[in-house]
Amino acid sequence: MNNRILLGLDNGNAYTKSSEGFSCQSGFTKSNVEPIAKQNLLIYQGIYYSIGNNRASVQLDKTQTQDAFIISLAAIADAINKAGMEQKADVFLGVGLPIIHYGKMKAKFREYFLCNNINFNYLGIDYTISIKDCRVYPQGYAAFINIFKDYKDIALANVIDIGGYTTDFFMVENGIINTASCYSLPNGTIAYSGLSGRQFRKHPDI
Repeated sequence: MNNRILLGLDNGNAYTKSSEGFSCQSGFTKSNVEPIAKQNLLIYQGIYYSIGNNRASVQLDKTQTQDAFIISLAAIADAINKAGMEQKADVFLGVGLPIIHYGKMKAKFREYFLCNNINFNYLGIDYTISIKDCRVYPQGYAAFINIFKDYKDIALANVIDIGGYTTDFFMVENGIINTASCYSLPNGTIAYSGLSGRQFRKHPDI
């Protein structure tokens, strides 16, 4: 394959987002027969997936199911289409993990995506891709690196990353992460979406 695409993916528990502007709820409706509605329809291994029409249950370890992988195929197809490329491509992914889980799960999450000759159909178009490499980065810190020059001489900065399931935070001292300060709470926007402000303030972990 001569086509090559670099794509950043955020496989969040609430939403899946890409560096090319793809965004959908992290879930799908699965069917063994073709559904009436074709909106956001992905066909993979003979199964029909209506991508993003609901949100799946929170998954701390996304490698336990194919859910994140399947939704990622839709994001990859979207990027190929936006780039005006042929429907065959070598894909190089950048993905993220909550910083507290990064060391333990990064190798497993990388292997989860690596696969050659993946055939699927998205929005009526057939794609054949090979995910040649996947780089895993710590969430929050990866975003901080983009603005590193603005903080490299700051004595202390607190970085907070509020996601769907986790809230991750750490301190940066003169541009260098203090690894001892890394902490993650299993409380994100999903956990608090049904709570009132008063209940939020009274949560024991805050």
